[in-house]
Amino acid sequence: MTHTASATALDMAKCFGQDVPVKRVRIGEFRDRASELIRRAAGGETIVILNRNREVAKIVPITATTGRTRGLVGCLAGTAEVRGDIEAPIAPAEAWFTDGK
Repeated sequence: MTHTASATALDMAKCFGQDVPVKRVRIGEFRDRASELIRRAAGGETIVILNRNREVAKIVPITATTGRTRGLVGCLAGTAEVRGDIEAPIAPAEAWFTDGK
């Protein structure tokens, strides 16, 4: 994944109400601080591991799937505005069963 794709993924996460802090570390740093970085991931942070400035792995927090307050379903609740009658047909009843004549 390129840096641009990574940034886009983060923008999408923010769009869906999932503000995810990301820490980027080189593979040597990860080797030296693995326990600390895993604890940070368990606390909600995403850790991206780099090998020669290329993203090679990601450590992400495990989140429970039950009891989610916000997720994909309902994440845009309250962001739309309904105008007019959304139940009324858009064509008159006489036009429903015509052959286009």
